[in-house]
Amino acid sequence: MRKLFFLFSIIYSANISAQNNSPFNVHYFKPVPNISIRALSALSESKAWFAANRGVWGYTEDAGKTWYTDSIKVDSIYPQFRSIAVLNDSTVLLLSIASPAYLFKTANKGKTWRLVYKNLNKDVFFDSMIFSDLKQGIAIGDPIEECIQIIKTNDGGETWKQINCANIPKVEQGEACFATSNTNIDVYEKNIWIATGGKRSRVFHSTDLGNHFETYDSPIPQGEKMTGIFSLDFYNESIGVIGGGNYD
Repeated sequence: MRKLFFLFSIIYSANISAQNNSPFNVHYFKPVPNISIRALSALSESKAWFAANRGVWGYTEDAGKTWYTDSIKVDSIYPQFRSIAVLNDSTVLLLSIASPAYLFKTANKGKTWRLVYKNLNKDVFFDSMIFSDLKQGIAIGDPIEECIQIIKTNDGGETWKQINCANIPKVEQGEACFATSNTNIDVYEKNIWIATGGKRSRVFHSTDLGNHFETYDSPIPQGEKMTGIFSLDFYNESIGVIGGGNYD
C-alpha cells in the first residue's frame, strides 16, 4: 500500500529482518514534549513531517536524529492540526479540525505560511486531507445537515471549493467520519474513497474526483457511536482494505 503508518510517541522507524525472524528494531523520538501528534507524512526513509495540537509542526531530514519544530498562531488561536499533506521537500499543507477551521500552506519548508482556506461554521470539523498529485487535493469533514463536508483544490491548495451537497449521498442519523490521522480517505487517479462510522458504516466512492459519489455498505461492526470504519487504503481502483471495529 502507498501509505506509510507510524507508531508515535514519536516512533519513527521500524526495521524488520524477515530472514532470521529478528524482532522489530524501534527507535523512539520526542521532538516536542506534551503534544498530541495526529498528522503524519513521510517523503522517504529519512524525511518525515508531523503536525499536532497547539499549532505545532515539524520535520526531520535525517531519520529522526534531529528535528526542526515550530508553531503557528492565528487569530490568537493555536490550531489543532489533524491533517497534513506533504507535496514535496518544501510544499506542505496543514488543516485544523474544529471551528474556526484553518488550512495553511508553505512553499518554503515552513519559513512562511499562508492561510489558503478558513471556515467559520460553528459545526465544522475536518477529519482528513489527501492529494492525488501535486495539483489535485481533497479534504473531508463531519456531516452538517446530513451532508459530509468536502472541499477540493485543483491548483495545489492555493484555492479550495466546497463540493455541492446535492452531489453527495446523505448520511444517516449518527453516521459521521473519524479523524484517524488522515487514514479514512484515499485517492487513486480519479477515484476517491471516504469511510464513515458510528450508527452506520459505509464507503463513499467517487470515480470523477468528487463530482459524484456512490455508497457501499461494510461488514465492519457498527451501530454505536464509536463503531465503524477507522481506516482504509487502496492499492488501485479495485483492490483495497478497510479496518475498524469498536473504539470503546
